[in-house]
Amino acid sequence: MFGMLLFGIPAALIAKVKGFKPLRWIPAGLIGLITVMCLKSAKAGDINTAESEVRAKKAGIIGIWMCWLNIVLCIVAVIAVVKLSQ
Repeated sequence: MFGMLLFGIPAALIAKVKGFKPLRWIPAGLIGLITVMCLKSAKAGDINTAESEVRAKKAGIIGIWMCWLNIVLCIVAVIAVVKLSQ
């Protein structure tokens, strides 16, 4: 959970700067931070409005998938720790 915030807050800030919805990136953690840094900005000056919307929509979908992936990985880690401690 701490990792989600530790890496999720910078991911959300980068997402906002790039023109994406930042709240979708907070639970994405380290995986989301790396991913959002690799995505092309929706605010780039050399693209038209349609391309900007496509990039923002794509980033939103990827952000949601990164959130779910990180949540599943956290659940698996918790289950593994519980199993090992028994």
